[in-house]
Amino acid sequence: MAGKNKSYLGLIEKVFEEYIFDLRDKNDKLQDHSNYVYRASSSGMCIRKNFYSSMTDTEEVKKPDRRTYRLFRLGDQVHQDIQSAFEQAVNKNKEYKV
Repeated sequence: MAGKNKSYLGLIEKVFEEYIFDLRDKNDKLQDHSNYVYRASSSGMCIRKNFYSSMTDTEEVKKPDRRTYRLFRLGDQVHQDIQSAFEQAVNKNKEYKV
């Protein structure tokens, strides 16, 4: 029985990874990589890193592994949930004590 559960987990992992990579490919196609855009999340980074990120003919040194892509996806989902919660709070015009 334990072996059967392990094979199900392997199947679930494989299906989920394929889904994540398909999302990544779809997002890459939507983004225009030929025109660098300065983003607010880059503001605290090293100025050299921002400069080299703006160069379009650079190669990515190391691609994240499969586990990292799964963690990125979880982070995206948490971010989306938090963003939705704040949008809901704003739409309700509630005031929260800070």
